[in-house]
Amino acid sequence: RFLRSRRATRSSFVVVAGTYCAGPNSIRADVVRMLRRLRFDYIDIFLLFWVRSAERLSDEDFEALDRLRTEGKVRTFGFSSHDRKICVDAMNRYRWPVVMTRHSAAHPGAEEQVFPTALERGTGVLTFSATCYGRMLRKTVLSADEPEQHALPSAPDCYRYSLSRPGVSACLTAPRNR
Repeated sequence: RFLRSRRATRSSFVVVAGTYCAGPNSIRADVVRMLRRLRFDYIDIFLLFWVRSAERLSDEDFEALDRLRTEGKVRTFGFSSHDRKICVDAMNRYRWPVVMTRHSAAHPGAEEQVFPTALERGTGVLTFSATCYGRMLRKTVLSADEPEQHALPSAPDCYRYSLSRPGVSACLTAPRNR
């Protein structure tokens, strides 16, 4: 409802959308459905969500996404995966414009495995889960006699941690409320 309300001009925000489906026909159908539902001419970034196997990143799906970009239905495209090996292998196989991967102080490692390849290949990087779904912002109790732990990071600290890495273009957030 917010996006359709036109409270902000279309050029003032970036829409990241995606699909859990595979196959050129399903991908196209999801893009068309989203465009119709949002009443937009294009989606800024369209992702294949939750990629857990290399087979999900088929030649046909890459070509379908590239066609959608050529047609102007999406500005750019990519995929999202927690699996860093899949990310690196996919970027070395094709010139994926965007890759989205989990990255936080609780889940480091992408800075050694994914980000250098993305920089080398010219792939934009979106990160997510900077606060580890809020867990980084809450104290944990290890035991009753445990001394108080170090100060907790703030949400901006968590996002700064990910955004300060070379190659990271943006870090997605999903606040629970306004």
